[in-house]
Amino acid sequence: MPAADWAALVLSPGALGVLGLVIGSFLNVVVHRLPAIYMRGWWAFDIADFALGDRRSWAAAFGRGAEPPSELAPAAAAVKLRLEALAPLSLWRPRSHCPQCGHQLRAVENVPLVSWLLLGRRCSACKAPISWRYPLLEAATAALARFKGVKRRQELRGEERGVAVIDDFAHHPTAVRGSIGALRQRFAGRRLIAVFEPRTNTSRRAIFQQEYAQALREADRVFIRSVPEIPLYSATGPVEALFSAEQLVADLLDLGTPAQVCDSVAEIVERLTAECRSGDVVLCMSNGSFDNIWQRLLDALRGSSEAPQRQSRHE
Repeated sequence: MPAADWAALVLSPGALGVLGLVIGSFLNVVVHRLPAIYMRGWWAFDIADFALGDRRSWAAAFGRGAEPPSELAPAAAAVKLRLEALAPLSLWRPRSHCPQCGHQLRAVENVPLVSWLLLGRRCSACKAPISWRYPLLEAATAALARFKGVKRRQELRGEERGVAVIDDFAHHPTAVRGSIGALRQRFAGRRLIAVFEPRTNTSRRAIFQQEYAQALREADRVFIRSVPEIPLYSATGPVEALFSAEQLVADLLDLGTPAQVCDSVAEIVERLTAECRSGDVVLCMSNGSFDNIWQRLLDALRGSSEAPQRQSRHE
């Protein structure tokens, strides 16, 4: 099986759900045993030793020259003996058991969530009810493992013709830079094409003109949608200093990043369809719908890949 198919299988919702169940089962062990492990250590190294005559501890608590009362020594010694007689306890050993009767769970009784249902929510030995805490934690981690992330935050909308199309809400220069940097790591070694729509009142002012150039320069190729000619809202009067898509492209070219302005989403999609090659990553950034650019691009890429196939069948 190709590596890409293995990756798709491992990262499938079902596989991630099973992994989440396993993690939840282990967390149940941690929640139950870790406090007991620390409590044993507290008793063994603090209480027992303190009462058995740790003069430094007594002096720190009760003053110089203070000594533990002699009647504490037998009780502390008994506590220490009982602690030493206990079986070793860790996150791995001993095997999980029923807290009511001590019945050690067999492998078939320890399958996350499934065993709880098959056993009828009761211990197979003493029939004591099994707490809801165990399956709830397992189900919660399974749900978290299947979580795909926040919508429109570096969201992979699809892949056609070997081109990955990403939808992102980034519109502030800091967010634009962060998204490009994150995708550089996520898709290392692949050409990254940034498509940006300056749509907000802030992005359509000249306040971030230079910052956008510095943020977008990290992409391999940049497309900017031309700024719509609609009035800008301002409580302080008319806005004089406006953002210039043409100036941004000129700045990017000076920085060595290929860039161009497009008047419409249709033009951007047309140019991307013609220029994109297998392995490319297209990052579409806007705080609006961007005229559904990601879906239109996926449809165009799919159509362009199907056209040669139809032609070959007719031949």
